[in-house]
Amino acid sequence: MPVNLKLRSYQLDAIRNWVAAQGRGILQMATGVGKTITALAAAVKLSEQLGLQALIVICPYRHLVQQWSREAESRGHPG
Repeated sequence: MPVNLKLRSYQLDAIRNWVAAQGRGILQMATGVGKTITALAAAVKLSEQLGLQALIVICPYRHLVQQWSREAESRGHPG
């Protein structure tokens, strides 16, 4: 899991469900409950399992790219 990241139980459940669905699905959560953090944790977990050296995140809007970058950098990952 990402450095400096403490997930809530519903976030851990979402990641478990995503893994059980073989990495397929949608994180459908209310605004402000941590979709970006949950997705970042899932991405890091997958990256570590597969031994990836890079991970590309694609967002439809610039402000979401900036949000992802800030969240990743604040937890010790390149943004």
